[in-house]
Amino acid sequence: MTEKGIWAEAFAGYYPMSLAMIVGCLIAGSTPLGGAVVAFPVAVLVIKFKPVQGRDFAVLIQSVGMTAAAYLIATKKSEMVHAYLVRTSCVANTIGVILGFCIALPGFWVNVTYMTYMLVFAGILLYKHTAAAKIGVAALQPKVHSDDNSWCTILTTFGLFLSGIIGGVLASKLGSGSDTMAYVFGVFVYNPLFAKKGMAIAESSLTASSVVIMAYTSIVITVIRLVQGDVDREVFLCWGAVLWIVVFGAPIGSLVLSPQRETFFRRLFYVLALVQFATFAVLKIKANAIAWLVIGITVLAAILGISAHAFFIQTPAKLNTDTAASIKDPPGEKQLSEMESEASTGAEADEQTSKSSCNTSDENSASPPVVLETV
Repeated sequence: MTEKGIWAEAFAGYYPMSLAMIVGCLIAGSTPLGGAVVAFPVAVLVIKFKPVQGRDFAVLIQSVGMTAAAYLIATKKSEMVHAYLVRTSCVANTIGVILGFCIALPGFWVNVTYMTYMLVFAGILLYKHTAAAKIGVAALQPKVHSDDNSWCTILTTFGLFLSGIIGGVLASKLGSGSDTMAYVFGVFVYNPLFAKKGMAIAESSLTASSVVIMAYTSIVITVIRLVQGDVDREVFLCWGAVLWIVVFGAPIGSLVLSPQRETFFRRLFYVLALVQFATFAVLKIKANAIAWLVIGITVLAAILGISAHAFFIQTPAKLNTDTAASIKDPPGEKQLSEMESEASTGAEADEQTSKSSCNTSDENSASPPVVLETV
C-alpha cells in the first residue's frame, strides 16, 4: 500500500470501519466472538458492501487479528487451550467450510442468517452470565479429556464434530460461527455431561479455545478465497485501513480488560445485537413472511434449548441438596433424639432423688440420741 500510495484512498473511503474495529477488538476480547461481530454489519449497513464482500472482509481481518491473539494465547497461556475441543472442531470446521462454499446462498438469506445468529447467541450469552450463574452452573478448571471408548465420549465427539461442521458452514457465509458453535457446545453439552468426572471446561478456557478455532477457520477461508481470486479491490482497501488496528488491538484487548470492563463490553454487545437485529429487520428483511417464519422458528428452538438446559442443571442440584439435607438430619430422628434425651434426664433425676433419700435415712440411723441439758 505504501509503494502504490493508496493509504489515503483506503482511509478516506473506509475510516468508519477503522473506528468500529477499535470497539470490535474489545468486544472480541470479552466475548467468545471474533471481530466479525462488528465487521460484517458495518461493512453491509454503513459501507454498503454486499454480503459476500462483508464475509470476505470479516475473514481477512480475523485471519490477522485472531491469529495474533491465538499466538499470544499459545505462547503465554497455552494451559487454557482445551486440546480435545480445538482438535475436533478444527477438523470439522474444515469440512464445514468446504460444504459451505458448495452451497449457493443469496445475499438476502445471508443477512437473515447473520441477524438471527447474532440475536440467538446474544440470548445464550445473557443466559450464561445471569440465570445460569444463579443456579450454580460453573465449570471447573479443565483437566485433560480422557479418550476412552465409552458411549458418552463417542456420542459427545460425534456431537462436537457435527457442531463444528455447522460452525464451518456459518463461517463460510458470515465470517463467524465456528468459535460460537464450539462455545455453545461446551456450555450446553460437554460441561453438563463431564462435570461430575471433573473434566468440565472453564469459561476462560472455552473462550481461549474458541479464539484458536476461529483463527484457524479464518485462515482456511482466506486461503480458499485467495485461490478463487475474486476478492474485490474495495475489500482489500478496507482491510488495509483496519489491518494495523487489529494486529495490535485483538491481543491487547484481551489483556487489558478487567472483569468490570468485560462486563461492560459484554452488555454493549447485547445492545449492539438488538440494534443490529432491528436495523437489518427494517432495511433488509422488511415484510418478508418466510424470513420472519424462519427467524421465529430458530429463536423458539433456542429458547426451548435454554429452558431444557436450565431444567437439566437445576433439577440434579436440587435433588443433591435435598439428599444431603435428609442424610444430615433425617425426618423424625431429631424428635426421637429429643425424647431419648428427656427420658435419660428423667432417669438421672430419679436416681439422684433415690440416692439422696437413702443417704438421709442412713445419717438419721447413725446419729447419736439427743440429750437435753437442764440448767
